[in-house]
Amino acid sequence: MTNKPNPKSNSFLYKLTTGICSIVLSVTLVYVFVHAGNIDSPGSPSTSGRMYTLEQIYQKLANGTSATKNTSFNSPSGAPGSTMHTLDDIYNSIPSAGSNVTGGNGLLTFTIPNGIYSGSKTATAGDTNLQAGNIKNNVSIFGVTGYQK
Repeated sequence: MTNKPNPKSNSFLYKLTTGICSIVLSVTLVYVFVHAGNIDSPGSPSTSGRMYTLEQIYQKLANGTSATKNTSFNSPSGAPGSTMHTLDDIYNSIPSAGSNVTGGNGLLTFTIPNGIYSGSKTATAGDTNLQAGNIKNNVSIFGVTGYQK
């Protein structure tokens, strides 16, 4: 079985119709892309669209430094350069997961180390002198009821 050439594909009318359709399609596509919209910003970003810089995020993680979101856009003064911490620096400054903390015996306050704590972690303050024999009879302090008269 052999393929025979289509006699219609060689006709003048077929070539003319194909050419016109190609031109109409091309003009339509160009028109759609040209009129798709303006790439320039219509205005300043809203307050909700403002973000912290990577430097501010790094300083918050590394030093606990507070920052405020930028209120205006400043065009770069020159070409980009190596002026920032790397993403590895930022990642490595994230505190490790914290664990439960127990304060020293009898301390009123104690330091909780930096870390990322889930809702299931605890901080415990204790005192070995908190015993029932050291508390007045029928008085409860932190769940310990006294029996001393």
